[in-house]
Amino acid sequence: MLLQDLLNATVLGSIYLLFSMGMALTWGTIGILNFAHGAVFMFSAFVAHLMLKLLPLPGAVLIGLAAVTGALLSVLIQKLVFAPISKRAKNHRAAEIQILIGGIGVAAILVSTVEIATRNSAFSFGEAASLGPGTVEVAGLRIGSTVATVLALALILGAGSSGG
Repeated sequence: MLLQDLLNATVLGSIYLLFSMGMALTWGTIGILNFAHGAVFMFSAFVAHLMLKLLPLPGAVLIGLAAVTGALLSVLIQKLVFAPISKRAKNHRAAEIQILIGGIGVAAILVSTVEIATRNSAFSFGEAASLGPGTVEVAGLRIGSTVATVLALALILGAGSSGG
């Protein structure tokens, strides 16, 4: 039980790592701390979930669909929200504060849209969107394909960004 809890905590930490790397990438490339980052991720996953209801798509296709949705949504937010704020701001510091507030507003809109669509119920992809053979048990630890994917991505991307 303790080892399973340690694995689950490591997976959760890996998810935090991946999200923070996304925020750091946004900050480093365009100088915006986008508080809507998590909401864009959630909304993209919701779009993939809706597509799965319409078509039986494999997990890898759903991930690609979610990534494209997130990229398009991010460009839209940049063009319709952040760029106009930057143009109208009196100085760089004012722009940063206004963009933070704008990001919170965008996040609220995205989250509220999904809450209304789902009636505040959690949604799941289930085994239909599995990335592999499902769950295996190794030394008493249950390791699903999603867990393995998250850990692998965190290790690969985290090691690659260590600045070494």
